[in-house]
Amino acid sequence: MRMSRLRSTSGVAALLAVGALMLTVSANGDDRHGDNGSDIFRLMLTPSLRTGPTIHGVAPAVSNWALADGETRLEGNQHGSGSSRSTQRASLELRLVVQGLVLKTGRNPGAVRSIRASIFCASSTAPAFLSRPAALSGNGDAELRVSIRLRRCLAPVVLVHANGDRTRYIAVSGSGN
Repeated sequence: MRMSRLRSTSGVAALLAVGALMLTVSANGDDRHGDNGSDIFRLMLTPSLRTGPTIHGVAPAVSNWALADGETRLEGNQHGSGSSRSTQRASLELRLVVQGLVLKTGRNPGAVRSIRASIFCASSTAPAFLSRPAALSGNGDAELRVSIRLRRCLAPVVLVHANGDRTRYIAVSGSGN
């Protein structure tokens, strides 16, 4: 029993490591599938709970949130600023869409009028990217599209912040609701 649980955990860890490596290559602009403007990554969003984990040094919101639907995409085309792969960067667009991002108790976003997205890489506590604000409707709907520059990004995590407060998140890339 103990050995099978260890093997299962090791298998899951190996799959996550391979997936993170694939995302690193993609975000670095070396993924040839990204040449035609395709998705580099597409991540579903999940709302934060006040008992949720601190992620990359960012705490969850003090209130529980609900989310009807949400996703974030990084799309891109490769641009070379030189012949070496280390000098190549990707021309990227971050797209974040949320529907029904509301306080769990009030079923509205309360005092939150705007959201921002940040991208964290590997184990860094400093964001690799922080977006401009996007308006959040009274129903909790918002869309953000912004061009970004991002070099290497191992295991990207997208956090959604309320009213520009980068010390807390109200949604995070992941799964579940």
